[in-house]
Amino acid sequence: MSHSNSILPVDHWTHDLKPTELRGLVQRHHVVYELVPEQRVAAGTLVRRGWQIDLYGRRSAADAKLASMEATEHVHDVLHAVALAVVPTEIGQVSVSLSPNTGAVHIDPRDDFAEEVRLRITVTPSSEARPTLVADGGSTEMEEITFQLEALGVHRR
Repeated sequence: MSHSNSILPVDHWTHDLKPTELRGLVQRHHVVYELVPEQRVAAGTLVRRGWQIDLYGRRSAADAKLASMEATEHVHDVLHAVALAVVPTEIGQVSVSLSPNTGAVHIDPRDDFAEEVRLRITVTPSSEARPTLVADGGSTEMEEITFQLEALGVHRR
């Protein structure tokens, strides 16, 4: 469902937007990212299993007329469009997944408790081989994704 009250109609299946359109979406929705290693405890040892890149965005001024749930869906769709643009098409030895929209919003106490929507990009090895701390585990793919995010104007939080 596209949201007609937005400047640029975007829905969950939107892809192949022009770089200027994506940069505009990033700016209007104040998109930022956080990068953390995906770690698990296995047999009493902390093991890296890839990376998580969390994208956060907020409703823009052009989205003011959208109801709360519609705004949440719209911002998630914006984040999804950004993620689709930066996820590498050749992913080699890793698996990349995007989190579904759960309708959850996040409160950021550093910015007047503004409502934020999160989309998580998870980059994990396709094999069961143990990734090291500096290689494997999607390091190359993670670097490519974050490089492309920053090229679109998405800043690290």
